[in-house]
Formats: sequence, C-alpha cells, structure tokens
Amino acid sequence: MLVKRGDKYLIMKRSPQKIIAPNIVHTIGGKVDANEDPYDAAQRELREEAGLVAQNIRLRAVVTEVKPESSPNWQIFYFIGDYKDGEVQPTEEGDLLWLTKEQIKASNLYSSVRHIIDAMLDESHGMVFGRFLYDDEDELIDGNFSVLAN
Repeated sequence: MLVKRGDKYLIMKRSPQKIIAPNIVHTIGGKVDANEDPYDAAQRELREEAGLVAQNIRLRAVVTEVKPESSPNWQIFYFIGDYKDGEVQPTEEGDLLWLTKEQIKASNLYSSVRHIIDAMLDESHGMVFGRFLYDDEDELIDGNFSVLAN
C-alpha cells in the first residue's frame, strides 16, 4: 500500500538484509494471512510495518509476477490510501520514506512497479492489470500491463 499525505506518498526502501529485493524501493506490504482478504491484509501490514492507519483505500493495480518453475508466482494487489492517523515507526523491513511522485519515479523502484507507477498514481485512469516474467536471477525479462478506462 502507498499512503498519500499532501503531495507525498509513504514508500519503503527495503533493508539490505532482505532476501527478496534488498535495497529496492517498494510499497509497504506482505502476505495475506489465512481468513484474510487482500484489503484487510493491506491495512494490517500498514499498521504493523509503519504504525499508520489509512482511509479512502483504493485498489489501483493487480499484478501477476511469473517466476521460474522452481519459485512461486506472486499475485500482488496495490492499494493507495489517504493518511488518517498514526506516526511512522521504525521497522526491520526497511526505511520508510515520504516521497513525491517525481522522487518515487527517480528512485530504485522494484522492476514491475517501475512500469506501472505512472498509471497507478494517476487516479484519473482506471485499474491497472499487469503480468511480468522473471528469470532465475529475478531479473525482469518480459512484461505488459493494461489500464482499464474509468
């Protein structure tokens, strides 16, 4: 989830100790727990990782990341919410940063997010759906996305 406050969004630079995407800028998130839907998981992960509560939460993108046969594929739900309450707290997951759209686009963004970030942040567009294919070294080798009309 991205949280919008004024003209900035809260985003995470992942810890260098992370196995997946160390030092990469990505949204706040995690796995969906049993008996939980993606919307509830996004809110929970935001509270756990950032100490924040968001309101007016919108689903902006659904992305399928296809990995080699030995790795699981990922279905990622990207939400944007408006800041409601809380103070950003430190997390072992990485550094939480308030960045403008331009700063986010200039950062070391996760590869699939780099392709959809403009459409995701431009809420005058509809939902974003994407599919991205990775090789054995987790390098993006192919991808495409569509934006639904509003």
